[in-house]
Amino acid sequence: MQPIHTRRWRLASGVVMFVYIGLHMINHAIGAWSMELAETGLNLVMRMWQSAPGTLLLYGAAFTHFALALRTVHE
Repeated sequence: MQPIHTRRWRLASGVVMFVYIGLHMINHAIGAWSMELAETGLNLVMRMWQSAPGTLLLYGAAFTHFALALRTVHE
């Protein structure tokens, strides 16, 4: 059984990546309805994820999730 802090890190990093992919898919769905709205949504999402905190959060979550997966495989 994994320590509670490992499960929390895995969950937190998974949630960050889920939000990123979810916003990406929502923007695709909006694009099927209106390209102007999709471009507006893309600009908002890009401002969020391409800021210094957003980039650090996303890449940190991806690295953490991957590292914990490797650790699990190793165990």
